[in-house]
Amino acid sequence: MEKVKPESNDEVLAYEPDFAIRAILGDDVDLNKVFSPEKIAACQNIINKARAEFFDGEKDNVQKISLAAASGKIENLTQIIGLARDIRGQANIFGFSFIAYLCSQMLHFSEVENLEPKKKFQIITKLAEGLVVAFTHKLTDEGGAIEKELRAMLKAVTEK
Repeated sequence: MEKVKPESNDEVLAYEPDFAIRAILGDDVDLNKVFSPEKIAACQNIINKARAEFFDGEKDNVQKISLAAASGKIENLTQIIGLARDIRGQANIFGFSFIAYLCSQMLHFSEVENLEPKKKFQIITKLAEGLVVAFTHKLTDEGGAIEKELRAMLKAVTEK
């Protein structure tokens, strides 16, 4: 299987080999010969623990987004977007692409200029509801039934 190099290091997830290191070592270097299996396993355990702690660490921010969205107050949009930006960054680092997608969509719709503020807030509120569901079910991988259901619901909301 051929690895595709991302266009920038910003696209490399924390749990993937850094392409800058790969460029120095070369594509044909067996990392198992450079790093002991024990060290690789220890690093993987740390990463797995950090990924699991993501949900506990961001739970308060998701709850704040949920409360701000449920308030119906358009002036809470700035708070929602700031929190969504933070969650998106953490989700990207740990490879939780659907959670990052939901937050990115919140940011996107907050910047759409030709959308009236009330409609903008309604869409972002639906995205926030999707984020709460994603956190409740701890969606860590793409393609599951819950994600498909959420994507269909969000597509219906955002295309109106």
